Amino acid sequence: MSEPAADPAAPTRREAIIRAATDLFAEQGYHAVGMRAIADAVGIRGSSLYHHFASKIDLLYAISLDSTGAFIASQLPNLEAGGPPAERLERLMRDHVRYFHEHRREEAVGLRELEILRLHAPEHHADVQEKRRAYQHAIQAVIEEGTRTGEFSVEDPQLATLALLGLVNSVNDWFRDDGPRTIDDVADAYARIGVRRLLGAAPRERA
Repeated sequence: MSEPAADPAAPTRREAIIRAATDLFAEQGYHAVGMRAIADAVGIRGSSLYHHFASKIDLLYAISLDSTGAFIASQLPNLEAGGPPAERLERLMRDHVRYFHEHRREEAVGLRELEILRLHAPEHHADVQEKRRAYQHAIQAVIEEGTRTGEFSVEDPQLATLALLGLVNSVNDWFRDDGPRTIDDVADAYARIGVRRLLGAAPRERA
């Protein structure tokens, strides 16, 4: 009798380790979690864990790099698509808020524990920050485009970019699923506030 085919959707051992570590870091904090606890959560021996990650800081780096890369890859098409700058940025901001909510554990660990990478693995911290800066620069380029064409009223595109990112990155700090607004409500409102209030774009006429 032949062996059943492997499920292509099943996580690899590396993916399972990253998922377990992400959950534990999100719940307890990086410093409170040991490698043995991560191995136990995956159901493997501690020695097996070290075949995949040489240290806990390497595991944190993998979480930060993977989550940052996946997020940016999902968002850049919004900026690269056709349409006026305001439309592209509103779409980006809505998707940014929704993505951060859907992946709030990964984002919590990736953002909250960056200081640990900076202190204990500066070369890893630099890698993550390089990806984050590339995303920031892509947004800034669209703001600069809209400013040149008169669609936006912005004095400093770099500061405007940081203001937009600060707005959308803050949602997970306060949003609750049992609150009076849905995440889609918040995503739509933040997109309007960011593009129309912060960047000064005129409301688009409905077709």
